[in-house]
Amino acid sequence: MRSLIFLLGITCFCFSQKLLSTEQEYQLDIPQQDLNDALNVLYKQTGIISLFPYDLVEGKQSERVVGSFTITEALGLLLKTSDLIGDLSNKKVITISELTKESHNKTKGEDEGMSLNALGKISVAGAIAASTAGANVSAQEDITVTDGGLVIEEIVVTARKREESLQDIPGSVTAFSGNGLELRGYTDISQIANATPNLVFDTAPPISGNSSGASVFLRGVGQLDFTVNVDPGVGVYVDGTYVSRSIGSVLDLIDVERIEVLRGPQGTLFGRNTIGGAIQYVSKSPTNDANGRIKTTFGSDDRVEILASANLPISDTLKSKFTVLSKNRDGYVTDGRGVDLGDDDSLSGQAIFEWEASEQLDVKLNLDFSSDDENGAPNVPIELFAFDGDFGFVNGLGVT
Repeated sequence: MRSLIFLLGITCFCFSQKLLSTEQEYQLDIPQQDLNDALNVLYKQTGIISLFPYDLVEGKQSERVVGSFTITEALGLLLKTSDLIGDLSNKKVITISELTKESHNKTKGEDEGMSLNALGKISVAGAIAASTAGANVSAQEDITVTDGGLVIEEIVVTARKREESLQDIPGSVTAFSGNGLELRGYTDISQIANATPNLVFDTAPPISGNSSGASVFLRGVGQLDFTVNVDPGVGVYVDGTYVSRSIGSVLDLIDVERIEVLRGPQGTLFGRNTIGGAIQYVSKSPTNDANGRIKTTFGSDDRVEILASANLPISDTLKSKFTVLSKNRDGYVTDGRGVDLGDDDSLSGQAIFEWEASEQLDVKLNLDFSSDDENGAPNVPIELFAFDGDFGFVNGLGVT
């Protein structure tokens, strides 16, 4: 069974990014109380989350803050009588740390998160409110281990057609980074169902016989029919381009930056065929550095996979990246004719060109190619014929 998929996406972005201004003033009314509770009140009145080890603020009292203040001024007043210092990153996150020489020498490169003692408790001011907004984050994606302990990372997604922190999204979203997918050993998009709540991603719809046909369900909403004249119930998007049919929707992971799973109807921003939700596959963008890599995988059943990627900048404003993936493996089930089922013989490729036309305009051209030549999925029919325990098969072959 052979399937051939071409995807062409042309994406133009015209935007002006507006970062959080440190001079913005907020009307605050925070009474004197336990410091941990005061930081939660600060979140409720400003919407800015604070990250800190719980043991760091345990037993400490805050000062009263009433009036119009910037976040920096408010932190200075709240922490006035303590030996702590607060820092506001450009990602709308407050980090609380001890007032030491190292605290003053912190670089903005640490704004992505805060190093915490691996043995201490982690307190996130406003975490309860953030979770009720529907942000669903995998702990393995958010917290990584470094020499200094745990680091809480911020995941940036485009679930609402613009770059936002996952904690700011008013919806149910699960995001996987490229590194997280590679650490899990995932090789195609269907395997994210192993770590995504409410997601069923079947690679072989019933009676299709095709192992590259996606049958995706989110919260019980989806589509089993694999035929080309039926639209899916959950939309799959590759770098913003809609994959309109289930055949060929089981995508190999090729230099992926992240995958986002958006649960619930997404018709407002993504259009039709997203009743159950949407899955966004986002590829890594080209960079200004010339580099490349080759990855090989060997396994049983004569499995051989080769991934080759090259990043080639053409000029200061024009960048390109090329990736090819070849997968071959014999089948692991033999049918009555002696044919191996469940084999893999696929070739995928991707070319991305990105042109920075101006500070406000980026033009990106994505070319994706995928070809599968396989024998079919090793499905086993269940109760092909109705069976009567006393008289044998009914309406089928058998003894009577």
